[in-house]
Amino acid sequence: MSGFEFMAPPGVDREFYQKSFSDEVVREGQTYFDVMKGINLQPQLGNQLLFGTQDVMEIAKKAKEMIDDPMGINKALNVGAGSGTAGYATVPLAYDQRVTDITMKETPLLGLMQKTVNFGMTANYYRKTAKGTAAWGTEQGALTPSDQTKELVPETIRFCRITGEVTGVADTASRHFTNAMADEVMDKTQAMNEELEDVLINGDNGTNALEPDGLIQTIGSNNNLNMSSAAVGLADVQNTVADCFDDNGKPNLLVTDVHTAQNLVHQMMDIVRWTNPGAVAYGLQNPTITCTGAQNPLPIVVSKFMPTATNAKRILIVDTKQYERRVLQDVTFEPLAKTSDGQKFFLKTYMTFLNKFPEGMGMLYNIA
Repeated sequence: MSGFEFMAPPGVDREFYQKSFSDEVVREGQTYFDVMKGINLQPQLGNQLLFGTQDVMEIAKKAKEMIDDPMGINKALNVGAGSGTAGYATVPLAYDQRVTDITMKETPLLGLMQKTVNFGMTANYYRKTAKGTAAWGTEQGALTPSDQTKELVPETIRFCRITGEVTGVADTASRHFTNAMADEVMDKTQAMNEELEDVLINGDNGTNALEPDGLIQTIGSNNNLNMSSAAVGLADVQNTVADCFDDNGKPNLLVTDVHTAQNLVHQMMDIVRWTNPGAVAYGLQNPTITCTGAQNPLPIVVSKFMPTATNAKRILIVDTKQYERRVLQDVTFEPLAKTSDGQKFFLKTYMTFLNKFPEGMGMLYNIA
């Protein structure tokens, strides 16, 4: 991908966007991350991006050293005071340096949706809503133009941030045990990813005007099937996928919660005892969990951010080619001015989600 020249609309500041992206990834509308197509230009992005900045890479390196040397053999011994029990008071207490994060949630959808460069405060795209039609005529019939129609759809860029801080005391006092700054950066990065995954699914601009609409809101009433508090069946899913196909959609992914996915798997096992493994899409293997339809097998992705309450469960039928993250600035690490005895920083991203063809997607809802 080398050799790209900076291509920006008139009046767009070249220097700013080269800082935000790079000489390699700077074209308006250029997709720089799409695992379904095997595209990943993120390592070529700007200096401050979380996956490129030297500072954060050093933090990650130190965090890895902490993991590789969990008992602190190459550091001061990680011990506490004795128990005080008779006969054992002088025996030190040793602590496991590995911290178990029971709050972490995986973000599978975030890694499947393509990311595309955006210039400016608005993400604009065009949709062709009607094409010209051919007609039969006489030997010298009239040549009347048949026009196509297009519409411009704008979406506003939204802003997401999270702030972290490590005091000087905490940094110094914990050095024999952990890298407090690395832990804080990783914690805030995970929190940022979880927020983005949550909004990707459940975002509701009508409820929170500062966030973009997610899949549930953008799919809306298109190709909906109300299960009316009943369990979902394979035929229900396949029929709704067929409805999407009838509306010119080409869905390639199903998204649901773990309980609904298990229900579908149980039904599949009653019918299919063995399937030949093979790639379904980049990073997805068949038969991990797939629902076979008339057109193509649809991988089922389970997200912990999907609703799980009774009668609130859903199955989203998605075309990842028509859904993307428009990014003005990717997740970025920035240190804040030192105003106290500590190190303060924040992570930020400027982006929005676009669903370019919700009419070709669908949803099963009100599942028991």
